[in-house]
Parts: sequence; structure tokens; C-alpha cells
Amino acid sequence: MEFEDSDEMMAYCQGTGRTYVAMSLAQAGSDELGTLVLELYTDIAPATCANFVGLVKGGQYSYEGLGSK
Repeated sequence: MEFEDSDEMMAYCQGTGRTYVAMSLAQAGSDELGTLVLELYTDIAPATCANFVGLVKGGQYSYEGLGSK
């Protein structure tokens, strides 16, 4: 899905009632590449989404890959 600007994206996100996760992407030795925004289908797979949010936040179960923050 593409949006004209961040305000349009925010309006869409607020209207869905779902959870969103934003991840900053960067490559070693260069500037930030951009931000990846993931829409989590919490209404369809609540347990899976909760698990994913826990992994992203670095809770009890976490993964820190090479070069991740």
C-alpha cells in the first residue's frame, strides 16, 4: 500500500484498530535506508501478533541478529 505522505498513512493506521510496528533499516557504513512499517493483524492472529511484538521489544524472548540494535 502506498501513501502520499505520513499524515495519510497515520490516518489509515488509526482507522484500522490494528497494531503497527515500525523498524528502521540501515546498512553498516551508510545512512539509514528508511523505515519499514508492518501492519499486524491482531484481529485475526492475536497470539502470533503478541509474540511478534514481544520479540521486537526484546522481552522474554528476543533475537538480536548481526548488526541489529
